[in-house]
This record gives sequence, C-alpha cells and structure tokens, in this order.
Amino acid sequence: QRRVAITPGNYKTLALALKACASASGCKGVTKEGTAKYRLNSSTTTKANTASTAYAKGSTLVISDDFYWTKVSNYKFSTNLSTTKYTTLAKAKAACAAKSSTCSGVSYTSKSYYLGSGCTKESSTGSYVYVIGSNYKKYWTYIHADSLKTWVFKASQPYTIDKLVTTKTYTTLDDVNDAVMAGKRTYTGFARISSGKYQLSKGSTLSVSVGMVAVKYIGVYTSYGGYMWAKSSGKKLSGAASSTTHKTLSAAMKACVSNTACNGVTQESTTSFKENTGTTTSTASGKYAYIKGDAYVLDKAYYWTTMDGVTLSGYSDDTTYTTLSAAKTACAKTTKCNGVTYEKAKTFRCNSGDKPEYSSGMKVYWKGGNNVKVTSYGATSQGYTWTVKKPFYLSGSADSTTYKTKATALKACTTNSKCLGVTKESSTSYKLNTGSTAEAHKSYTIFVKGGKSVVSNGKSWSTASGYTLGGAGATEYTSASSAFKACTSATTCNGVIKKKTGKYVIATKTTKTKSTGATSYTVSSSITVAGDYSWTSKSDYSLSGYASEKTHTTAAAALTACAANSKCNGVTKEATKKYRTNTGSEPSSKSGYSVYIKGGLKTSQRSIYNTNYVWYVKAPYALSKGKLSTSKTEAAAYEACINNVKCLGFTRTSSTSYILYSDSTLTKTQGKISYIKGGTFITSNGYMWDYRSGKTLSGYADTTKYDTAAKAMSACVSSSTCNGVTKEGTGNFRINTGTTVTTKSGRTCWLKGNEVEKYSSYYFTKKSDYTLNDLGTKKYTTVATAKTACIAASTCTGVVYVASKEFYLSTGHTMSDSSGYIVYFKGGKEVAQQSLTLTSNSYTWKYESPKKLSGAYSGKDTLAAALTACVSDSKCKGVTYASKKYYLATGTTANPGTGQHCWIKKEKSTDCDSALIPLL
Repeated sequence: QRRVAITPGNYKTLALALKACASASGCKGVTKEGTAKYRLNSSTTTKANTASTAYAKGSTLVISDDFYWTKVSNYKFSTNLSTTKYTTLAKAKAACAAKSSTCSGVSYTSKSYYLGSGCTKESSTGSYVYVIGSNYKKYWTYIHADSLKTWVFKASQPYTIDKLVTTKTYTTLDDVNDAVMAGKRTYTGFARISSGKYQLSKGSTLSVSVGMVAVKYIGVYTSYGGYMWAKSSGKKLSGAASSTTHKTLSAAMKACVSNTACNGVTQESTTSFKENTGTTTSTASGKYAYIKGDAYVLDKAYYWTTMDGVTLSGYSDDTTYTTLSAAKTACAKTTKCNGVTYEKAKTFRCNSGDKPEYSSGMKVYWKGGNNVKVTSYGATSQGYTWTVKKPFYLSGSADSTTYKTKATALKACTTNSKCLGVTKESSTSYKLNTGSTAEAHKSYTIFVKGGKSVVSNGKSWSTASGYTLGGAGATEYTSASSAFKACTSATTCNGVIKKKTGKYVIATKTTKTKSTGATSYTVSSSITVAGDYSWTSKSDYSLSGYASEKTHTTAAAALTACAANSKCNGVTKEATKKYRTNTGSEPSSKSGYSVYIKGGLKTSQRSIYNTNYVWYVKAPYALSKGKLSTSKTEAAAYEACINNVKCLGFTRTSSTSYILYSDSTLTKTQGKISYIKGGTFITSNGYMWDYRSGKTLSGYADTTKYDTAAKAMSACVSSSTCNGVTKEGTGNFRINTGTTVTTKSGRTCWLKGNEVEKYSSYYFTKKSDYTLNDLGTKKYTTVATAKTACIAASTCTGVVYVASKEFYLSTGHTMSDSSGYIVYFKGGKEVAQQSLTLTSNSYTWKYESPKKLSGAYSGKDTLAAALTACVSDSKCKGVTYASKKYYLATGTTANPGTGQHCWIKKEKSTDCDSALIPLL
C-alpha cells in the first residue's frame, strides 16, 4: 500500500490525492499537473513551473476540544504553565482549551502531560507537543417543527449568544427547541451551556466560547433540491454569486445548489430572483431571503441533517446497528438520542451527545424535529358540531372542573356560555376552555365548539344565527333540504345561507360575516347514522386498537357491533369486506383505509297514533322508574298501557320485550326506544293533535284570538313557531309556542304532532327528509301499494319514499336524516268510536266507546246493577266496563281504552229509560 501510495499515479481530485498522501509515510506532497490530474511526490524540493501547483505535506494536524492542534515530535515546551501533571492527553487538551488565552499547548514528557506556556520549544527525544491553534468552528442547520409551523435553526460552535434567560435550564434539545417555537419569536434561539443543559436567548450577538454551541432561528422552512432553505420576509442577502437574474424561485434555487459560492437566494420581485454569497440577512421591504441550509432527509417522521467528518459522543443505547435505517428507527423513539453516527462499514450507533466533534471518515445524521402530523376533522356530538384537531391545546379555563370523559366535557361545554372548546390532556382528563384558537402542543387534542348541528344529506352542518357566508350563489331554494341537497352535489359548495327573506342559497366560502336576519350552515363533516349513533367518516385514515377479535364483512354490521360496545370508539375499513371495531378514537393517516369515528347518540322523536291516543316515540331513550309489567309485543304493550291508569309509557328493550312504567323520566340509552303516552288523538289540517282537558300551553305565536278551534288549528299549521292551540274561554282560541302542558282549570289545549295520513283504516305519521334503517329490497311504484303491503306485514314499521316511483318497506326502528326522502311510520288501526246520550234509573248518562273512566271500584256482574248502585252512591260519577265486569268510577273524563266502555252520570231526568243502552 505504501509502495503504491508513493508511486506517482493519477488522481482526479485534490481531495483524493491529499488523502492518499496523508496515509503514506513516504509521500512528501502533491502536485497538480493539470485539470483533474494530481500526482504524489516523495521529495519536498520545489521547482518553478507556472502550469503546476505544489502542496507540501506539513505537520500532523488534529482537531479536538474546539481547537486545531499541530503535533511536533521530539520536542517539549521550554516553560510549563503549571506544575500539574495530567494522566491522559484528552484531559490535558481539555484543560488547555479552557485556558486558551494563556496555554500554548500540551507537552508529553517523562510519561506525563503538561500544559505549555509561551512559544519556545526545546529538543527532547521521545517527547512531543501539541501546539494549540485557532478555534475549530463548525456550523450546521437543522429543522424543528410544531403543529403550526416549521422553522430552520443554525447552530454555531464554539459560540455563545447574548441575553440568555438564566431563570430556567432545559435538559433536552427537543424541549428547548419547543420552547423557542412556543415563544412566537420572543426568543431568538438558545445556547448549549454544557452537555444536556440549554438556556433560551433573547439576543442576537454571537461570541466565541469553548464548549458551547449557539443556536439561532434563521427562517421559515422550505425545501428544494434536497436542501433546507430558511425563508425570511422583508429581508435580503448580500453578495452576488452569479450575474444571472432568474425568473422563478425554483430556477434560482436549482442554480444555487450547483454553485459552491452560493449561500442563498433573494427574491426581489415576482419575476426576479438572484443568487447570493452572503449568509446574513438585512432588512429590505418587499423582498424575501432564502438562506441555503444543509442537505437533509425526512425519514422515520424526523428531519435529519447530514454532517461529514464528525462524530457525536455518548451512546443512547447499547446496540450496534448494521444499517442506517435501523439506527434511525431506534433514535426516533427516544428523546435521549440526538443523532446517529456512522463509525465504519455496517456500524451505526445512536448517540446522546449534543455537540459534534471532528472525526475523519465518520458521519453524523443529526436528528432535528419530528414532522408533526396534524389531524383535523369535523365531528358531531351533544347536538353541536366540533372541529377536532391534534396536536393542539386551547387557552383559558371556562371552569375549574377536570372531566373524566369526552362526552361529559362536551356536554358541559354546550351549557357553558364561556366555553368555546375542550382540550383533551389525557384519556381521563378534559378541560373546558374560553379560547378557540388552536395553539401548538406535542400531544393534546382539542374540540373547538361550532354551532348547533343540523344533519342532512349525509353531512353535518354547523349553524350560526345572524351570520352569512362568502361566495353566495344566485339560485334560490324554497327549503333547507333542497339547498342542502344542492350543496352536497356541488363540489365547490361549503355551506348554505338562509336569507332574511326565508329563501336559501348555497355558498362556496366558509368565512362568516354578521348579517341581521340571516342564518349560515357550514359543512362540518360527513355523517353516517347507525346503531343510534352519529359517525364521522374520513378517508385515508385508520384507528388504533381492536375492540373485539371479530372481523365484519359490512360497515353496517361493524357499526352495529361498535354501537353496542362501550369500549368501541370507531370502525376502520381495512379492505373490501374487512371492517374492524376499534378502541382508539383519534385517527392517524393511512392510505387506502377509511374510518367511522363514533360521535354522540343521535336522538329522534315522532308522534304516532295507536288506541285513540297520541304516543311520542323517542329514541334512543329508556324509562327506568316505576316498572309495572312486561309485554312480548308492541301491540300488547299499547293495550296493557292504556288499560293501566298508572302506566305513562313503555320501553322497547328488544323485539320481544316491552316494559311498562309509571314514571315518564327518560334516559339516553343506546338501543332502546320509548313510547310515552300522550292525550286523546284527533286529526285536523293534515296533522295529529294531542287533546288535553284542563290543561294549557304557554307563549303566543301571534296576537289573534280565534273564535273556533278549527280556525286556530289552521293558523297554527301555517305558523313556523306554533306548537299547539289553547281554548282560553268561549270563542277564545290562541295559538301557542310552548310544548309543555300545565294544569289550568277551565282550559283545554291541543298539542300539534306530526303530519298524519289515514290509509285503509290505519294512520301513518309522515316525516319529510328522513329515512328508516333496514329497508327491504322490493320496490313499490306507488305509496298506496307500499302502505297496503306494510299493513299486511306485521314486522313492517313504515314506508320510505326514496325517489319518484320508488317506495320501500322498513322493518327498522332507527330514523336518520336524508334529504328528499319521506318516511310514513305505520301507526295503529283506527278504533271505531261511539258517543251516545242515554237515560236510565232517572239519570242521563253519556255513553263513550271505546273509553274508560278512572277511579274504578266495586265491580258488578251486570250493567243494570252497576247503574243502580251508582245512582245510590254520591261519590260515583259513572260506570266503566273492563274484563267482563262493570265498575263504579269516581272519574268524569272518558279516556281511550281498547275494548272498554263507560257511562258518565249526568243530571236527573224525567224521560223514560232508553232502549239504546248496550247490552254487554
């Protein structure tokens, strides 16, 4: 090798030639004889030759402790700085570097190391000196990011920076970089005081300081040609690296990468970009400076700066890796690791050191910040829309409570006027916030409160009263559902505006501005309703953790399973016919996958006719107080409830279990449906009305006093705010906004229910812009044929209109929004009613069927016996028939009762007994 090395040979570059000469003891220098032609020489004698350049080999040069050191053999310093002996060269060099102003170097003599003073050296066989030279200066750039911004930093060693904030010392590079970024330019950078100790800086001036590293923010990150570039607005760079003016930034950067003299680019106008030699920016209004940083790669979710000829000290683990990829993977997992060093072939180590040291042949991959993945999506919960973002936090406390679940925190936020959002700090820690602006954080998740949610056409829409949206269209729609449908079909549409005229238009922008009388609806997210929950769907994302071992072949089956599993927070579609239920609730990007994130319970209500009563069907709700009995079918439950004066409703717990209760208090419960008993059913103006005697409603929808109930009901149907009618006196009917009835003697009220249609003796409740689950596959071309088929099928719950001449039967109970669809819920069969005035036992009796009286007592075997007994009993107000017995009753109001009859005692009469008394 030595023989080859001093053979003249041809080397194409100076670097290759110098490296070969350095490793060959017989080589005394290198001569450049021409372009790409370098020769090694064994002589130190030079000769004049204008066509050549000679490089004479000097003394051995080493770099350590932030200095260059020249080794001279067989000499020692004539004067020592002190009498202190050092046992190793490293300790002596470190001591000399720390006293560089007075220390001249290190002498090795008599098996010990001494610090030298002055420049005089004397001959000493077997001794040697390391003469301290100038500082070894190293500069490198790296990238650090948070969830809002990505910055470029420049590190300089051995330097410190002025105006250090000494009140706090950080112990990891990750933390101190985060602190600089969180300061929003309050801090200019930081200094490495010593290994693992860092302090922030508000200064800008660097000065040499052995052992330290100064780090400064130099600009916002951008990338080109495998290099990081630091962009600064209102700045420029000095010095021309080329006479060319480029028309585009990419052209200028491309040229700069190939130009070794170029250190950056200045944008002087939109079509003028110049290459610069300078590395320091100066103020220049309207211009932009792009400082060229080091080459880098984005790998293992981190930014890595490549640094040749250096190493890092300290190992962050005990493993020697054979590939760079494996070492980077390990380094990325811990904040203890600041980089990876290539030591030799197939030898990579993870390092804890934070200050590069010179080492020929080695290479460092400096770990910058991680490439923060921001997740953002809309969600619907607690009747509101929420913008979910990670990793962020919200500022300000809306209350002092720490909530343990997302549901309780979001619910609390909806009822707190100060609350604009929620921050999830851990799986069991949620805080309510007054701020709504996302602030960068390493791991927190925020829920920014939007407006009340409206779900239509598979979308959740955030409402904002008194606001309009930008980019309003010209086409006007007469209903919200038609506008939502149009917006969903338009790729550029982001919202709907209800104008003060009551008409709707679609909008292309989401920016809201105040507008009196207007209401805006902004698209929040894609929504699916299944299993009583609303689900936010998102493509190219996945959820973590499996909630069960089962793989489902359809989304419907997976959503149903997840809805019933309290540990399940969503569903991931991993492939065709492959759906998994997940415990994770925060999605991460994964191409080709899609997720359904479980939101809040989706409530619904409808009014329906059965057994001459109005019933309020509410889902998903359950009754739980005052259990009375259990029925096996819905029809049996209706019958049992109206025949039990204590029954206020029943809950469907399964297809064969309906539980009756005496208390009407409801609790949201997935999978349950409750049927609350209202008052007597009547129809008018295409609506069902819940009749209540001795009751009243609050609030007036207008100022008019109507002289008949029919006129009042007609007005109520035409009013968007009317929910019922109250008879306040003779010829005095008012339309009301209230929905809660209260007792008031002498009054009568009618609560307005849903639209209702009678078909073939059955009453169907009509609700537009809704659908039902579990639709059949058979298509009916008319609503009449569909209703006929539904009546004939005991399992049919309703008919759904999908499109023109498209009707389907449903066996499901879950109602969800679907613009343009119409549901016809099957109610009960009409019960024939009879009302007669009769005379018996010298009294007039009002006969009602099928009706009953309350307060039944003292059963008789025959009607005649019961009527006679009632006449003789002052507390008896009538007779009621049930279960083949005639009971005396104290009640005076006839209530619906299947298979029952009643006779209400009126006044005395001189007429003959009527022959029309039913013989039962």
